[in-house]
Order: sequence, then C-alpha cells, then structure tokens
Amino acid sequence: MPVKNMNTKTLPPKSRKTFYIRADLDEKIRAYAYWERLGISDVVNMALDNFFKSVEVKGIPKNRSFPPKR
Repeated sequence: MPVKNMNTKTLPPKSRKTFYIRADLDEKIRAYAYWERLGISDVVNMALDNFFKSVEVKGIPKNRSFPPKR
C-alpha cells in the first residue's frame, strides 16, 4: 500500500533490505548525505537509479527462482 505524507501525495512503497557494502563506500555515502542534507537511503537510491540508466537489465523469468540455483 502506498505511503502518504502530510501533503497527501502518494509516495512509492518502500521495502527494507540488508546489503553489505565496503567501509570506504559507506563513509562516502554518509559524508555525501550529510553535506547534501539527504537521507542515506536517498543517496543509495539516487546512485542505483543512475547506475540502471546506463545498463540494460533483463527481467527475471517467471518460471525460475531468483537468484538462480547452482
């Protein structure tokens, strides 16, 4: 269900995930978020959006689980 803020605009749904990233990248993300007055999630989402604009991603096949089992 979409989340609504105080201005009653509909925001996209969010999900919580755990990812492990290198310590040097974590430091850069936190510093950028601090100086730009953004949340860490906002910075990560911006970085992922920019990355996926530059690569082609195929969809996940419907009859297979993801990630593929070896």
